[in-house]
Amino acid sequence: LKAILLEAKIIVFSQSAEACSRAVLCLLSLLPGGIWLGFNSDGLGSRHFHFKKFGLPLQCFGPRFCVYPYLGVQMLDRLLQMRGFLVGTTNRILVERASPDLLIEVGTQCSASYLNKEIKQLVRCGSRDKAWLCKSLSQLKAAAPEGTESDQQGLVKAWQRMHHGFGQLRS
Repeated sequence: LKAILLEAKIIVFSQSAEACSRAVLCLLSLLPGGIWLGFNSDGLGSRHFHFKKFGLPLQCFGPRFCVYPYLGVQMLDRLLQMRGFLVGTTNRILVERASPDLLIEVGTQCSASYLNKEIKQLVRCGSRDKAWLCKSLSQLKAAAPEGTESDQQGLVKAWQRMHHGFGQLRS
């Protein structure tokens, strides 16, 4: 989330187009109004007006910072003109040519690789971030349907790998 707000170059890579686009949309959902305010309208725009007076949705994306849940290699030239981006792809060539600051790989094992040391330093978790992560994970575990224990363990391990040095997450 911090990397998005810093307008970093973020690529979500997976062998599955569904998995990478779902991960991008999940990241967008962390931003207030990140998904539904941009795509829904009730005809009169009262929802937009109500939230706009509070500065929502956050204006993270625009002509120099794009978001594509799925991006093919044919869009590489456009992507290279951007200051930052959040894109999902299944093409390893796009990953290599785009030189992302952060590469998130989604599959049986999820991982995040910071390829830019400055971004890695800027997005490091502080004490409040750690508290929010613990609270969010415990709420996620509580809301998970019965029989998804192995999925929960995988999620916790992925968060721990992504935020190394964070220590053990408490629920």
